[in-house]
Amino acid sequence: MIGANIAPGLLRRFDAEEWGWIDSTLWKKAWNEARAKQCSIPFLIEASDRDEEVLTTANHNAKKAGVASLIHIRSSDIKNFGSNQKQGIVICNPPYGERLGDIKAAERLYKMMGETFPKRARWSYFVLSPHPEFEKWFGRQSNKHRKIYNGKIKCFFHSFF
Repeated sequence: MIGANIAPGLLRRFDAEEWGWIDSTLWKKAWNEARAKQCSIPFLIEASDRDEEVLTTANHNAKKAGVASLIHIRSSDIKNFGSNQKQGIVICNPPYGERLGDIKAAERLYKMMGETFPKRARWSYFVLSPHPEFEKWFGRQSNKHRKIYNGKIKCFFHSFF
C-alpha cells in the first residue's frame, strides 16, 4: 500500500462519517484527494510460501487491502528461490522452531536460505529471527541488526546489503 501510495483506511468506512456535525462534503473531498494520489508501483512484488493455508490468507489479505493486482503470490519452497533480476529485496520471517519446538529444522532452513539467496551486488535481505546464532547458520554476518519483539519472542531483524 505504501508503494502504491494507498492511504491507510481508504478501503473502509469510518463511524465518524455518520456524525452530523462533520460536513459530509469534507469526507468526499478527503476520499477524492486520497484516491487521486494513488499511483502504480514501478516494481514487482513476489510472495511465496509452501503452506497453502498461508497462501490463502495472503491472497485474502491482499484483496482486502486492494493490492492483489500488485503482488504475485505463489506456492514455492525456499530451496527453489531464484531470480534473474539485477536487483531485489527479500524480506522474510521464516519459522523459528519456537512454537513447534523443532530448532534443528529451523537451523537447516536458515542454512538453506544462506546458500540459496544470491550473493550479488544490488540485492538485500532482511530476516526476522529469534535464533541467537542465526548469522552462523545463514553463513553471513549481517550488516546491521536490530532487536525487536514479535509478540513476546525476542527477535533480531537482520539486514544484509
